[in-house]
Amino acid sequence: MKTSQFVLAGITLLFGCGLSAQVVQSTAETGIGIENGAAMVTGADADSCAFVGYRAGYFTRSKDQGHNNTFVGHLSGYTNYLGYSNSFLGFKSGYANKDGYENVFLGATAGEKNDIGSANVFVGFQSGKHNINGSNNTFSGWRSGYSNLSSGNSFYGYQSGFSNTSGSGNLFLGYQAGLSNVSGRSNVYAGYGSGMFATGSYNNFTGYYTGASPSNTGSFNNFYGYMSGRNNATGQNNIYTGGYSGYSNTSGSNNTMLGHYAGYANSVSGNTFIGYFSGRFNTTGLYNVFMGMQAGRANTTGDHNTFIGYFAGDDNTTARGNVFLGTYAGSNVTTSSYNVALGIYAGQNNSAEWGSNVFLGTEAGKNSGSGWGNTYLGHVSGQNATGSNNVFVGSNTGKNETRSGLLYIDNSDTVTPLVFGDFTNKKVGIGGFSSFPATAGSVSVANYSLFVKGGILTEEVRVNLQSGWADYVFAEDYKLSSLKEVEQYISENGHLPNVPSAKQVMEDGIEVGEMTKIQQEKIEELTLYAIAQDKQIDAQQKMLEEQQKQIDELKAAVKALAENKQ
Repeated sequence: MKTSQFVLAGITLLFGCGLSAQVVQSTAETGIGIENGAAMVTGADADSCAFVGYRAGYFTRSKDQGHNNTFVGHLSGYTNYLGYSNSFLGFKSGYANKDGYENVFLGATAGEKNDIGSANVFVGFQSGKHNINGSNNTFSGWRSGYSNLSSGNSFYGYQSGFSNTSGSGNLFLGYQAGLSNVSGRSNVYAGYGSGMFATGSYNNFTGYYTGASPSNTGSFNNFYGYMSGRNNATGQNNIYTGGYSGYSNTSGSNNTMLGHYAGYANSVSGNTFIGYFSGRFNTTGLYNVFMGMQAGRANTTGDHNTFIGYFAGDDNTTARGNVFLGTYAGSNVTTSSYNVALGIYAGQNNSAEWGSNVFLGTEAGKNSGSGWGNTYLGHVSGQNATGSNNVFVGSNTGKNETRSGLLYIDNSDTVTPLVFGDFTNKKVGIGGFSSFPATAGSVSVANYSLFVKGGILTEEVRVNLQSGWADYVFAEDYKLSSLKEVEQYISENGHLPNVPSAKQVMEDGIEVGEMTKIQQEKIEELTLYAIAQDKQIDAQQKMLEEQQKQIDELKAAVKALAENKQ
């Protein structure tokens, strides 16, 4: 029964419409509605057309063109003249089309003002309504591409690409995606409200309200994630990936922010934030690199920092020029600048304003307080050491040290390291020092620089004397003691003049250079004694020779006298 009723109603409708339909004289032509295809009565050969509705395809005519059109709807394709292979469905859809061809317009006033635009697909109420000569466009959604005048665009979603006029090569997907784009080209906006007010070019926005600032003119940006780049205005060459990444950036350019809330508050240029909450509160800090979950999270104005690792530099606020690498490296460092910390927990809790520290190793320099200018190399080296200008080399060296300006070289946390130094007083100790003596016995060693426990084995030692050599012994005014005087001195003191006693040597030690000079003095004195003895021997020899001569002469005289008596 229902089928019969539908058939009857259809026949009645066709019959009724046919009573007022314009007679057409072309082959394979179907016209239903008042005055549709009216101009075709001139005898043109437009074939394979179907017009349904009041004055649908009213002006269609051509000897060789104007064929293969399907216009359905009140005044749809009304002005079509030479256009062919078009399909218009809806009230005034394709109304002004003259020469446009191969278009598909579905929806009331869809493509209404299209003139010569071709190969377009407009689906939705007033989609592509003002397109005149734009071609190769695809619009789907209520008023999608409403103002479009250009070519090569694809808009999908409610009011997507609504204001686009001259922009081309764009792809907008989502509710009001690219809503205010006018002339921007080669953009890809995907997501609810993505690029809603953006007017720049060569952008890629994917996600809910990405790049949706009311004044976004930036170009060459890539925003991926919920509200990423939400407030971008003039910033260019940015890459934001992750929910709320780069959310507050307005004019900053050349930024890379990957991770949920990465660079959320950033407003400047040249930053790289990778990881959840990395650079979250950065506002005006420039040229930072934060990589890792919450790396550089609290940074606000600090610049030229590099934080890599889980929570690396997470509490840094205004400090600059820091390099923190490792889990919690530089954590809880807020204002201390120019530090290098490599290793898990390395440099954590340093509070010096101008840190200038180098901490290399797990927990190296951890809890260093206000210490600055330190260099700690080794596992846990300098842990809890609060001094400044220290150098600790080796595992566990310098732990808990509170003094400043010291050198530790060892492989344990001993307080008497293998090598200990004092930079302030320019002293170095080898063999287990923790401080340096002021005296050796009663002798001051304040000016000494090297201290060694145990023996020194070497093949050569050169002593650079700070005083004169012992050649003064050979001066004419040098008073050389007589051997008798020396004998008396030895008898009274038990050692040579100007030579330290055994007791003194035991208590105070000896100075190698000074002792060498004293020994040389004695050698030279011995030389003078030897020379004097030699001269004395020579004189005595001459005397003996003279005496022998006299003896010989006396012998000869005696002999002569004896011979004369005989």
